[in-house]
Parts: sequence; C-alpha cells; structure tokens
Amino acid sequence: NRNPQSMKLMAPDERSGSNHQNMQPQETMFANEGYRQMAHNSDPYSTSLHRNISNQSTIDSGLSRNSHLDLNDPNVRRMFGMGSSSSAERQRRLRLLMDQCETVRFPFKKRLILANMNLSHEEIPVDQICSDRLGTALYKLSLSGNRLNSIPETLIVKLTGLRVLDVSQCDLHSVPAKWDLPFLKKLNLSHNRIQNCPAESVFRGLPELQHLDLYGNKLTCMSPPSALSLLTKLEYLDVGYNHITVIPDEIANL
Repeated sequence: NRNPQSMKLMAPDERSGSNHQNMQPQETMFANEGYRQMAHNSDPYSTSLHRNISNQSTIDSGLSRNSHLDLNDPNVRRMFGMGSSSSAERQRRLRLLMDQCETVRFPFKKRLILANMNLSHEEIPVDQICSDRLGTALYKLSLSGNRLNSIPETLIVKLTGLRVLDVSQCDLHSVPAKWDLPFLKKLNLSHNRIQNCPAESVFRGLPELQHLDLYGNKLTCMSPPSALSLLTKLEYLDVGYNHITVIPDEIANL
C-alpha cells in the first residue's frame, strides 16, 4: 500500500547499486556501532520473556487446531517443542495462560484455551477462572482434550458471560443437570462417552444457545422434543456417529 513516491525513495539506485552498497565506510561503521549499542542496551530478561510468551502462544494455537493429537506421545511433544508432561510443567503453562487471559483488556477477546494440557478434573483452576478479575468477562473457555471425566459444576453456573464452551474429548460420561449460562451460544460436547442426552433442566439454563455439538458419543436416543423446544434460538445440532436409531418426527418442527 506504499505510494509510488515512497517506493521510489526506498528502491535501490538502478545504475549505481543499492543504497547499502553506496554507504561510505565511515557511515557503515557508525551504523554497525549503533546496532551493537542498541543490542547492548536492550533488556535481556524482557527479550527472553517476550520470546517465551510468543513461543507459548504459537504452541497453544497449534494444539487447539490439532486437538486429536496425543500429548503423552513424546514425538508429539518434541514436534511442538514441549518438555515433559510433568505436573510442574503443566502448572507453569497454566499460570502463563491464565495471566495472559487476565491481562486482555477487551471482554470479547478474553479467550482461555486450556486444550490438550493433560489436566485432570482436580487440576482445573476453577476458583481463578471464576474470580472477579476473569469470571463474568470470559468470552470463550476451551478444556478440550483433557481427562476431566466430568465438567466442574462451578464453571457452568458462575461464568455467566460465557459465549463459547468447548469440552470435547474430555472423557465425559454425563453432563451436569443444572446450568446457568444465559449468554452461551456454542456448546461443544463432541467425542466423549455421554450416554444420555441432556435433560430439560440443562436446556433451560441455555436460552441463547445456537450451536450444540454432540457428535461421536454413545447416545442411544434424542432429547425429547419438549426439551429441545426450549432452545428457541438453536440453529445447529449435530448428533452424528452415535447409537441413535430413531429420530422423533417432532424434531423437524423445531
């Protein structure tokens, strides 16, 4: 988007070579000295911290797009430049991600992605996630790919500002009966072991839900139409790759 004049000024001289080649030896020496002085005066701790945060963001972004990968596989960990999956390492990453999320100034950008960290139910920092500093301002929470077995119930009644919740691939066998997420628009429960469809009490606490993903579970039947009718804004429902044999006719009228 540079204008022609600026591009002409930055372009090398066509007959006498580049501007760098035309620099006099003294000018080149001063330029190099200035660069060395700038490097000498830089704060090595600040540079290292910035580099570590940048690298961690790249790792987390890559993992969120490849949630099928097994982080217990040493080859996968090496591929993403990760160390051992020890508890201390997980807690270090957890603190870093929490701090990054808390420092985001704009509420609609507060996304806490804790995917594929091999966290157990007990290791989820529920109190910190639901704190005054983060809680109601959190826009998206992803716990995908962790061995939770069950969803921490505090999260689904106190994160009242949450718009997106991803608990796919968490080895869930059921979902809590009571939900209170009045602004939640997208709920991902795919690739778990859920056997029973969510009950009416679940949908009653999700009045704004538009996207519900139950793909790849162990469901044998659909939620009753009376329950699904509570989701007046539902636009997307995926129950593929389950054990459902009959879909009620009333579903077509929702």
